[in-house]
Amino acid sequence: MRRIFLMKTITGLVVITVALSGCQLSETSEDSQKSNHQNAVPVEVMRIQPETISRYTTLTGRIEAGSDTLVFSKISEQLEQIMVTIGEHVQADQVLAVQSDRLERESVNQAEAVYNSALVQEQLALKSYERSNGLYRDGYLSRQDYDQAESNLKTAQLAVEQAQAQLFLTRTQLNNTSIKAPFNGTIAQILFEVGDMVNAGEAIFKVVNERTFKARLDVPETEINDIVLGLVVIATFPASPGTEFEGRITRIDEAIATNKQALEIEVGFTDNTFENNDSDAKAGHCRLRSGLFGQFKIELERHVGVLTIPDKALLSQTEVRLDERGAQTSHKTFSVFVVEQGRAVSIRVTPGLYESGRREIISGLKHGALVIVSGQNIVRDGSLVVIINPENDPIQE
Repeated sequence: MRRIFLMKTITGLVVITVALSGCQLSETSEDSQKSNHQNAVPVEVMRIQPETISRYTTLTGRIEAGSDTLVFSKISEQLEQIMVTIGEHVQADQVLAVQSDRLERESVNQAEAVYNSALVQEQLALKSYERSNGLYRDGYLSRQDYDQAESNLKTAQLAVEQAQAQLFLTRTQLNNTSIKAPFNGTIAQILFEVGDMVNAGEAIFKVVNERTFKARLDVPETEINDIVLGLVVIATFPASPGTEFEGRITRIDEAIATNKQALEIEVGFTDNTFENNDSDAKAGHCRLRSGLFGQFKIELERHVGVLTIPDKALLSQTEVRLDERGAQTSHKTFSVFVVEQGRAVSIRVTPGLYESGRREIISGLKHGALVIVSGQNIVRDGSLVVIINPENDPIQE
């Protein structure tokens, strides 16, 4: 009996010891987690997604009233109809006059006939080639005859392409017999009468665009290679805060002005603010006026679907290297911190375009990476971190 009592006593002591040990381990683990959380650096992150970024140059200048434009004949034909009068308001692409189209219609009919004939010949050549190909493959046709069939097919296909191009040209010439307005405006002059012979390149109308404006701007020498006709220009004016006006480059000077070391360009604008539904615009608060001074942003380069980060998240340092001769050269490197498994990880990156506080990342980052945008200056590679903007916390997503 005494032995049994001793065994029960020992067993009880072992159970109590194990239980106490488990409690101590649990408390130690919780304490460790609390300690790690307290030592973690609070950071804000941003999940990287593909975006569009552009490079701009910003110029200053003044808006001027638009000018009149001459409308030219594109062909040499007799003027059969004039469909507008002086002072009449016209819309873009409205037909202003019609020239004789008899010869042009005949040319179109002939070109259509040639094109249809070429299509027939192409089909015959294709059937002949397919038949020759089968005979040649089965050993019933010589190589010379097979090559001839293939050559005939290529010749027929080329004839179709040439006939199609000629048909397109003749149709374009027929369309050019209709003289159309280049934009919304007013007929200021009519320079020919019905029945007159008008040569290609001669002006028939003068159209005044009453709602067009232009700005003459000076582009610095360092950026003139990026300037081309048709580039979009966004203008803003203190007189119309919060409103942007879109124009395009319509003229580029041939030579640099030596006194300014700049190239003059002309930007055309159309004041279409009254064509939208904005009440302020209708009230006249957001419209272009001659003499307005403002800023003009020209998009020189655009990258679509690239990864970008806030520029403040980009860290840089200068490394000193020795070349083969022992000379020192400095080299600038760039990096960002990302969050991976609760720790800050330094990643070297290659930056690209900069726009309004954003920086393109050409290489180094992957789509969906969590980049530290606040706290990046106090973390180290491998530091424990805690994300304090939960909308970007990967656990929450």
